[in-house]
Amino acid sequence: MQARTIALCAGLAAATLLAPQYASAQGKRVAFLDGPVADKYVGGLTRSFTETAKANGLDVSVVQSPFDPALQAQQMDDAIAKKVDAIVMMIMSQKALLPALTRAKEAHIPVILINTPIPQEDLYTAFVGEDSNNMGATAAKAMADGLKGHASAKVAVIAGSMDEGIAPARVAAFKKEIETHPGITVVAIEETHWAPPEAERAALNARQPMGRLVTADEVAAAIAYLASPLAGATTGTALAVDGGMAGLRLRPRTS
Repeated sequence: MQARTIALCAGLAAATLLAPQYASAQGKRVAFLDGPVADKYVGGLTRSFTETAKANGLDVSVVQSPFDPALQAQQMDDAIAKKVDAIVMMIMSQKALLPALTRAKEAHIPVILINTPIPQEDLYTAFVGEDSNNMGATAAKAMADGLKGHASAKVAVIAGSMDEGIAPARVAAFKKEIETHPGITVVAIEETHWAPPEAERAALNARQPMGRLVTADEVAAAIAYLASPLAGATTGTALAVDGGMAGLRLRPRTS
């Protein structure tokens, strides 16, 4: 499902730039203002868009932002200063980027938003992504269907940032749809903050025998020892500085 969504978003965005009204843009420059491509979703979308656009003769420059609105605003100003022919962006903030979007409009540079729209429709040319209201209602219908046979049920929603973005719209649509199913009640909405790099690092640390990754200083200390006179009697030895990974043994299966 995620792969299809990524391909759809990227394909539609590229198709928008390649539509008849933008035919003259072929061979010209497109700035893609993106999130961190190390994230699987962002990386997949970026790769799909770039391949589709370049295959049709567009010159795409990808600029990343670690979910930092201030940095993305600066990147947008740089793109405007370079007089690119179009800007495609995964907007980092629906509020903080409004001044930069206004400057792009004044410079007559078309902007295509991916993943998250903004209420000010006059500030962008097109939006490519899912309907958040539909997504929220669909999730509620699926949950109601899964709870058939239960006289009552209490539901907790774990959402993204509720300050702005797609989460507020999806949660509101979810709650509205749930209200049409007697017996099912939303009792809590827990807000989370989407931080894939930090989450991936925490998961990686949790998989280590020591509960953390080996540091560069620890590896350097081992190298310094082997290179020093103190290692004169150390021979035929493999010194593993791996936090115990090499010696890790899986627990035997139990019935």
